[in-house]
Amino acid sequence: MTGRAARHLHLTWHRLRDGSPGLAGIYLDVASELLPALVPSRFGTHEPRQGRFPRDDAATFDRMYREECEISELFFTGRNIHHGTVSGWTNDLEARYQRLRIRIDPEVLGGAVAQEALEEFFIEVAKRSESFFASAELNDTMFETAQSAPVRGAWAGLPPQPQWLTWYSPEYAELVETHLSAGETRKFPEGWFHRWTDEPADAAEILTWIWEDSWVPQEMLPAPNPGNTRRPHEQAHIMPESLRAPAQGSPEWRRIEAHYARDVSPRVQG
Repeated sequence: MTGRAARHLHLTWHRLRDGSPGLAGIYLDVASELLPALVPSRFGTHEPRQGRFPRDDAATFDRMYREECEISELFFTGRNIHHGTVSGWTNDLEARYQRLRIRIDPEVLGGAVAQEALEEFFIEVAKRSESFFASAELNDTMFETAQSAPVRGAWAGLPPQPQWLTWYSPEYAELVETHLSAGETRKFPEGWFHRWTDEPADAAEILTWIWEDSWVPQEMLPAPNPGNTRRPHEQAHIMPESLRAPAQGSPEWRRIEAHYARDVSPRVQG
């Protein structure tokens, strides 16, 4: 990576919403135990950040998320974290999954952050949060580009381009197993971890290495939605059934619709 300016490494975990407000605490616990370099220094729901370590303790970080982020995000930064967010935890909105995201400078690998430690941290957060998918994307922008927008609030499908590190729930791992023959795969009861290359690599570099136009079949990617520019994609044809948007008229669909009917004030979806 020598001589390449403005590279960013985006770590993102996705879990289904179940109404539990523990995701921020999970992140902080794992970082504190395995990778203190990625413990936040400032955190809050707006600028200026209300929380600051070490003035505030871990309980404050967890409590702020539980009490103030039902529908809003918790933001955090740190010495080695350019930006981090944890999406709201309520299960009453159309949004069907939560995201935990951090952006770091890949140049810290081998310095403040050992790559092996980063991988163990990535895996442990995925395990404890019960993530169905997680990824580490290397790119040249401040924004993660791997994920498509949700479809009716639900998971759209796998990233169109391969990502350096990925994690799959057991249900997802069964679907992608045959497409992960290259690189390294580590299997756990909670899911599978995969790494394409020993060193961080972007999608273009990975594609040249695996000699494929697409890393998975098109059926596993967000499906085109011809004629609808407001909703450019539909959910992938192949994905775990647990990630499907609730069918219209189903009990889950009715539960969410009833919530919106009771809520007369506009609410921001996480």
